Amino acid sequence: MRTLLVAAAAALGTALPAQTHTVSPAHATTAEGNSADSVLWESAAHRFQQIHNDVRGPGFGLRGLGFRRDGVIATNTAARGRTLDLEASVAHADYATAGPTFASNYADAPVRVLDRRIVNLPDLTQNQGAPAPWTIDLPFDRAWTYDGRRDLLWEVRLHSNTAANANYALDAQAGIATARNRILGSGCIATGRTQPMTLNPGLISSVDEFSFQWSGANYPASVPAFVIVDGIDLDLTVPFLCTKLHAAPWVQVVPGTTSAGGIFSIPPARMPMDPAWGGVRLYQQGVALDGGVVVLSHGVESTLGMQPAATRVATVWSYQSGAAIGTKVWYPNGYVVRFTH
Repeated sequence: MRTLLVAAAAALGTALPAQTHTVSPAHATTAEGNSADSVLWESAAHRFQQIHNDVRGPGFGLRGLGFRRDGVIATNTAARGRTLDLEASVAHADYATAGPTFASNYADAPVRVLDRRIVNLPDLTQNQGAPAPWTIDLPFDRAWTYDGRRDLLWEVRLHSNTAANANYALDAQAGIATARNRILGSGCIATGRTQPMTLNPGLISSVDEFSFQWSGANYPASVPAFVIVDGIDLDLTVPFLCTKLHAAPWVQVVPGTTSAGGIFSIPPARMPMDPAWGGVRLYQQGVALDGGVVVLSHGVESTLGMQPAATRVATVWSYQSGAAIGTKVWYPNGYVVRFTH
């Protein structure tokens, strides 16, 4: 009897090869993505493509897609279970040339891997940790061979949803990472203002570039102003200044002007991505002349975020399942996906 059981187990192992998985983006294999998305699972109907440029390498036989709940959102009463009428297709693609026309994104003929059917999604109202387990699995009706040389496109057409417009947020990766800012001290009160001067850095990284911009409020009216950027926090008391000096112009001085209402704004400046900048701390402070007196904003410590260089995912979608043209998200952005093969 034992011999028969062993033989049966061996035969079953041959018939059902072990599943392996590839997660996109790769860093999300063990870490939470930096965003959440729900359009795919809360729409009444839609056509949705996601194109992956980050899974090239050895090809594999694709047998299913997996998704997981967002790990940051706490209790979400809208994320109740739902029943969907959907189908799925896959094809090779080219991320670099992808656009809003769905059919133009196929590099070869799409293959329907999941026939139109009713799919039940689980209740995800309660937080399940970060990262959450892979609780949504879409096994294919037929495997598809991904060649590993081109980009991978999967497409879902949703025809109906029993919980339309009820948020069902799953883990996602946004194509930008915003710096974490920490306020240092307080700003001066300029002439004609009742509140201290402020500075709000908008330091954003993507897979291709850094974008730097600054804004502020409660500055003197219609005067030249500057942002000074330093690599250290001076935290220095200077007798003739109305607040502490947190930055000196050792890294950069960025000029601008203020409005009649005391608003300070500098348009975005961009520079190519340099991975060495990830995690760098910059110290910034707004500076202006107020009737011949130097006035300062509070200081700001900004820790630059970093996008993994391999995170290149684009989505194209429409709220009509039969649409020919959709909206493309032009920066890398999409669901965290587990490919089963």
